[in-house]
Amino acid sequence: VYKVSIPTIDKIVALKLLNPVDHMVDLLGWDEIRKQFLKEAKLMARLRHPHIADVWDYDEHQGKPFFIMEYLCNNLGMVIGESYRVEDPTRRLRLDKAVKYALQTLKGLSRMHRAGIIHRDVKPFNILVTDQDRVKIIDFGLSKLRGEAKGESPSNIKIGSPYYTAPE
Repeated sequence: VYKVSIPTIDKIVALKLLNPVDHMVDLLGWDEIRKQFLKEAKLMARLRHPHIADVWDYDEHQGKPFFIMEYLCNNLGMVIGESYRVEDPTRRLRLDKAVKYALQTLKGLSRMHRAGIIHRDVKPFNILVTDQDRVKIIDFGLSKLRGEAKGESPSNIKIGSPYYTAPE
């Protein structure tokens, strides 16, 4: 994901470019990864909710697809000081702020569920925090639609982030 400027309208946006690592291409194939990327953009773009990030455009450049979404420079992972070293302690939030963020996240997830979308990767780094101290859910890359058949992924691929994936 890149922070980019649209100079004509003087707007900063986020550009999410599909650039998978080689071993993922070997496992899933470029066509499947591309299909999942387009699905992510479509799922995010069709939802209009104050606690879900907006997607505004989709295109490709030199054979690589990308989509444009709103740019927010802070996420809940940064707010609590979380790192990818999960054993390290994080900062505690005040109770009122933690409840506020939790309720907003649940409202966004509720909207997704009403649309039949299961996120499957809810974690602090996928919850952006706006300048108005509101949260917005991002990264629908692992999402699936309710009732959707299991994909063509190899059976040894696990979905989600360690320490945040549901036990089932």
